[in-house]
Amino acid sequence: MEIENKYLRVAYTLYKHRDGVCEEWEKTTKEQPFAFLTGVGYTLDAFEERLKNLKKGEEFDFTIPSAEAFGEYEPTHVQEHSREDFTINGKFDSEHIYEGNIIEMVRNIDKSIVYAVVKEVTPMKVVLDFNHPLAGCDLQFVGSVIENRPAKESELKKFYEQLRAAAKGCGGCSGCGGDGCGDGCEGGCCH
Repeated sequence: MEIENKYLRVAYTLYKHRDGVCEEWEKTTKEQPFAFLTGVGYTLDAFEERLKNLKKGEEFDFTIPSAEAFGEYEPTHVQEHSREDFTINGKFDSEHIYEGNIIEMVRNIDKSIVYAVVKEVTPMKVVLDFNHPLAGCDLQFVGSVIENRPAKESELKKFYEQLRAAAKGCGGCSGCGGDGCGDGCEGGCCH
């Protein structure tokens, strides 16, 4: 049975719930909604599942438990690194390495990109948290559907072209021809 890909645009407020505390995390509007394709792995499966059959104008209010979202918070994903690991030409990279910043790192094993939150910077070390910022949180989405229709072939094609470009080391900006950094990238589009 073939799955129909859909194109959705939704306006919502996302609340994160952790340890009895509710906090607004993200908000989109009708003027600037969140747009996505279903069935391509771009969003959480549980998010898609709860939205894909709603009609234009329908409102929603649902909660995704942390286990179906970004999993539980894992203390073992917090790691200490030497400050020397973050030096460029002998100088510490304070432009990017500061508390609260989210940085990209490349895994040695498979060269994939992972993200980490800089938790602490001291004269000797940098503490990085590789947990997703929403790990351990139940996610509540409250909003409405702006558009829900079958995806066009051109939309799917564009998505997969951007995905291929990203896999080659480019953010899909088209500035470098998809072959990585240093070949025409402007404004830091490739990382």
